[in-house]
Formats: sequence, C-alpha cells, structure tokens
Amino acid sequence: MKNFLLLLVLALLLGSPARAQWTLQPFSFTSSFSPLPPFGIQAIHIVDAQTVWTVAVSQYMGTNYGDNEVARTSNGGTTWTVSTVPGMDFLDEIISNVAGLSASTALICTVNFAGPGRIMKTTDGGVTWTTQTTPTQYGSPDSYADFVLAFSPTEMLCVGDPIASLSNHFEMYRSLDAGLTWAAVASSTMPVALSGETATPYHKARVGNHVWFTTNKGRVFHSADKGVTWTVSQTSLTNVGSVAFRDALNGLYAVPGGLVRTTDGGATWAPVAYAGPAHASITAVPGTGNYLSAGQGTDAGSSSSRDNGTTWTAIETTLSHFDVAAFSPTVAWSAAVSYRTSGIFGLGAYKLTTTVLGTAAPAPTAALLQVFPNPSADGRFSVALPAGTVAESLTVLDGLGRAVLTQALAPAGHTTLDLAAQAPGLYTLLVRTGHGVAHQQLVRE
Repeated sequence: MKNFLLLLVLALLLGSPARAQWTLQPFSFTSSFSPLPPFGIQAIHIVDAQTVWTVAVSQYMGTNYGDNEVARTSNGGTTWTVSTVPGMDFLDEIISNVAGLSASTALICTVNFAGPGRIMKTTDGGVTWTTQTTPTQYGSPDSYADFVLAFSPTEMLCVGDPIASLSNHFEMYRSLDAGLTWAAVASSTMPVALSGETATPYHKARVGNHVWFTTNKGRVFHSADKGVTWTVSQTSLTNVGSVAFRDALNGLYAVPGGLVRTTDGGATWAPVAYAGPAHASITAVPGTGNYLSAGQGTDAGSSSSRDNGTTWTAIETTLSHFDVAAFSPTVAWSAAVSYRTSGIFGLGAYKLTTTVLGTAAPAPTAALLQVFPNPSADGRFSVALPAGTVAESLTVLDGLGRAVLTQALAPAGHTTLDLAAQAPGLYTLLVRTGHGVAHQQLVRE
C-alpha cells in the first residue's frame, strides 16, 4: 500500500524521554541515502520472550523511503544486530513486513517500484537471504506485498493489494513447504475489492488458523482456514487503523478516535462507547484476554484494557509508538519514534516494564459447570454456568479434536447443546470466558 505511511503520520511531534513503564533500547538503522534522518522501525514481530525482529522505514521531505535492513535481538533487547539484505535497490525496492520464526529464521516481503516484489527467507539470523518467489509473483505494476506471516514452520501466507490482472482481487500466496514454493490463492475464494481499496500492512491479527486484516475502506477481511478462503465485513470506520483478536470470536478494530468490537469472529461489528484513552495501534495480550494500545503524533501515548475495550487506563501520554506488539503480560514492545518536519526519527524500541497488563484470572473449573443429563441418551445436553460468570462462546470437540458444534451461550439460564446428529461417543465441551476456558467431558450414548 504505497501511501499508507503518509496516512499514518498524523502530526509532527517530538517524543519525550521514556517513562518508567517503557524502557528505551536504542539501536540505529543506517542510511545509504544521505539526507535521510536515522531510520525508524516500520514493523515489529515478537517470536518469544527473548527474540524480536524488526525492519526499517524513514520519511524525508514528504517521501517515504523503505530500507534494505532488518534488526534482531535474541537476548530480550540487551543487544541488537542490524543486517543488510543483499541485492536490494535502496530507492526502488523496500521491505514492507517481517515475520520471525526463531532467532535464526525469518521471512520478509518486499515491494519493488521498478520490478517484481519478493518474499525472502533467512535461516542464519539475517546474514544471507534467499528469494522464494518467481518474477511473476508480485510482478505486476500495481503489486504491493503488504504482509507475510507463518502459521507454522511450514505453512505461510503473504497478502498483497488488489491488482488489475486479478480483476481487482487481493494478490495472495500460500506456502506449505516452509517457503520453498508459493501458490496463488484463487480469486474465486475471496470477495472482490472496492475501488481504491488497499490492505493495512502492519496491523493484521492471527489466532490459530484464523487471520484478519483491515483496509483503507473500513472493511475487515477474515480467513478461518489459514488463507485458503476469505470473507469480508464492513465496519462503521472509514480510515486506516489496526485490528486485534483475543480469541477466534472477540476482537477490536481501532482508528484514531474510534473503536468497534466484534463477538462473532468479525462477521459483524458494533461501535464501542469506551472510556479512557484508546489509541489507534492495538494488540491483544496473550493469556489474559486484555488489550494494549499505543499511538503516535497527536495520538501519542499508550493504555491497556481489561474489559474487552470498554475502559482504557493510560500507561503514559507522551511517547510516540509507531507499532505495538505483545507476546505475554510481561513481554511487549513498540517502535520508538519521534517526528520532525524533515521526517521520522527512529529511536530504537520501547520495551514494556510495567505489570499493568495483568495476568489471566483463574478459568472456571469443570466442577463448577452444570451439564445434564450426562451421559445423554438422545444427544441433548443442558449447560449452566456458575453465578456471575460471563461466557463468550461454547465449542464441542469430537474424539479427534474436530469442532462439531460452536454456538453462543444464552445470556441467562441454560444453554441447550444438540448433538443428536453426532455418533455415540466421548466429546469435549469448551466454555470460553474472558478469563480462560473450562473443559468438560460429554458422553453421547
């Protein structure tokens, strides 16, 4: 998305020194095009508690320049290694996104304004990179590879903007062999793009086999099968923002000054009348059901929410964060930047050192679930929750771990499960709440 970074620069504001909650861990990308200021972080991807991958971006006199460099830490940010991706033309080809798989292995996707873009992979910590796509993949004049992600060490997806040769469908590729080969996702499996619609490069979300991304038209694309097929929904938002999901059903979509929520996996969205400072870059905090938000420019600051986005508590109000990501309640990072009239100035990375993200409260235990009759002769069960427990979803798995039933729970009283069409045997009931998942075995006689 060629103009996305211009949309992100909301105002010119010099970031103030980090507060106690965020610890600045400075490092610098270099610049081979000398009036550019020091480069900032364009995208940040956390692999584990010690490993983070980033790529660079800069802006100078109204023009966006990507870079041919990546940075990596494998010791929690104590030290960073900056390496150059060989064979890239600095002015024509830019790195648009990164997906780390380990301390040694990562994928990047590139955009080339004078030729084909690429998906590239390193297995030696960024010292060498191998091009994995063909010249025809992301080779159209209007191709733009927005982001790449990995579902596993072998299953990967790269999403690009719509192109004319695909009748204005998004250009996507999947790999099932660790990136050795990439196959196009059929246009027939995805909705057509709106006129002028492009993907938001950085703020995608993934939960298990599910992936979501937003567009500049306020729409959310969703795949429940690792990018094989897609659906789309329209929100009330109209500008660029970010999306985050705490599980397969519950997510938030934020823009500066606006927030919408879904409880059905992104099929529908409703405005949130929230209190407190919610910023435009959001991420779910794994293991808690909580969210972290951060912003830049006039949206500067960071905050957290423990109640699905209804209220937000400020962490600080002055720092500018270009991107934010969380790995756990104690491991979260953002891109540290400041703004001047000459462009974006990268400061390095902020590491969150506060405990405000919290930890997960105990999940309801199976002993507190009321399921009857169990065993069931006709396959019908009634489920009741402990008083005061707010449940979000219910799923029944068969003996092979396949979901055979997913439904919402009744707001009050009992919820009826109908497994009459299922074969006799042992099943597992999963009841998901904001604090975790309760498990209960069901016997269908």
